[in-house]
Amino acid sequence: MKSLITSFLLLLPNAFGDLAPPNTETNAGNPLPAAEAAASMTVPDGFQVTVFASEPDVQNPIDYAWDSRGRLWIAENYTYERKKGVTLPDTLRDRIVILSDHDGDGVHDSRKVFTHDLKGLTSIEWSPEGLYALCPPRLYFFADTDQNDQPDQAPKVLLDG
Repeated sequence: MKSLITSFLLLLPNAFGDLAPPNTETNAGNPLPAAEAAASMTVPDGFQVTVFASEPDVQNPIDYAWDSRGRLWIAENYTYERKKGVTLPDTLRDRIVILSDHDGDGVHDSRKVFTHDLKGLTSIEWSPEGLYALCPPRLYFFADTDQNDQPDQAPKVLLDG
């Protein structure tokens, strides 16, 4: 698993600085690969399960939103301390990634980081003008008026406290 994380970080320098995302799930066992998990699911007639994205392209997802172009925006949270006695490095940040399926085969073929400098990210919501991100106690708005999938400027604080 370490080699996957290392390869992933090479694609996204500066996403975590010198630190790989910590894995606090020490008792996670050996989860099924995503394709096997999907194949093992029982669903009603007429339905099917496919894998749009899985690790390492998505890590620690906490929320998601779809945009008007059919792209999936995912809030990845690395700063949520889940276990008593676990203190995460203060240098970690949460991020928002955009996954797109350009060829319509049901599997993402591109991945772009929208922002990687949030802390305490819990939820997101897309709008045509930009993205709302909740990092309690603040609600941020990232304007993206030119729709280039990059914030136009520092986020605006809409609510605080």
